[in-house]
Amino acid sequence: MQRVYDSLTEQHDLRLVFLAGLICIAACLISLNLFVRANDVARDRPLSWLLGAATVFGAGMWAFHFISELAFEPGFPINYDAGLTAISLVAAIEAVWLAMFVAHRFATPVLGGAMIGAGIAAMHYIGMAALRAPAQLHWDAGYVLVSIAIAMTFAAAAMRVSSWGPALRGRLMAVVLLVLAIVGLHFTAMAAVICNS
Repeated sequence: MQRVYDSLTEQHDLRLVFLAGLICIAACLISLNLFVRANDVARDRPLSWLLGAATVFGAGMWAFHFISELAFEPGFPINYDAGLTAISLVAAIEAVWLAMFVAHRFATPVLGGAMIGAGIAAMHYIGMAALRAPAQLHWDAGYVLVSIAIAMTFAAAAMRVSSWGPALRGRLMAVVLLVLAIVGLHFTAMAAVICNS
């Protein structure tokens, strides 16, 4: 836990992290409301709502991730491969769409949520593969596994809570859990980065 805290406070511009957090909260709130709406409409017409929810959530978590990457200050210049960065955005939206479709179509919010968590992880690690630096980057496997577990666990819990119905309290709790899934994965995963010059 100390390593995660040190990575956040010593290697990130906290102003950009704050901006990224606001975007993350807004994306989670909007996408969750769209997902709940998809569950309320007739069974043959939810796909446009699911696509909207997945696009907002995928783009929002990608924006959080990318702004937080821009906030990352490891002590040497870094930049990003545009192609892999774009692929991470597309992967985010597609993974979340599939996960929300599964959660909706088969009434399995926990499975759908776990798939959302896996999508968050895929997006993050594809995005990190796009990082270019004058140093060798290695990953601490333990932190990588913990980051994925955090995303899958919190996202599964969020989708479970969201299935309780349209009550405001349940939706807000689900939003908090989704934010924790994204933020928890990102900063745990960033603590997994080991830079060797």
